[in-house]
Amino acid sequence: MTSPAENPVSPEVFATFDADHDGFIGADDLVAAFTVMGMSWSRQEVEACIATFDTDGDGLLSVAEFRAVVQHLPTDNQGEAAFMLKALDTDHDGFLSLDEVRNFYVGIGTLVDGQDFNRDRLLGLIADADQDGDGRLSLIECTTLLSP
Repeated sequence: MTSPAENPVSPEVFATFDADHDGFIGADDLVAAFTVMGMSWSRQEVEACIATFDTDGDGLLSVAEFRAVVQHLPTDNQGEAAFMLKALDTDHDGFLSLDEVRNFYVGIGTLVDGQDFNRDRLLGLIADADQDGDGRLSLIECTTLLSP
């Protein structure tokens, strides 16, 4: 378990999971996000997770409640990076390309497919961690991306 200072949830992270942009994370939001990330959580498992951390009993996760969920997730960056790479590497070449990163954001509803996405922002995200300059992310580079 980590403290909020060690594992903060930024508004951008919360918004990534809040696919319908209603200010809360519901079961549909989590199921969709977990599915895109390659996690096979059943609706019942997601609802149980929400029920565990839903302090006000409204069936939704507020930012504070979502922070509690995140604080209970593993914080091993290498493990998270390996999971992220496996989940998002759709061509199974062992790297994340610009298209794979873009498809992730489309899949969780942050970008609309066909929309003129901010290519420079996504390229910048990759470039920040792309140590060898090949324009794609390896496991080690994904670990760097997830490091504070």
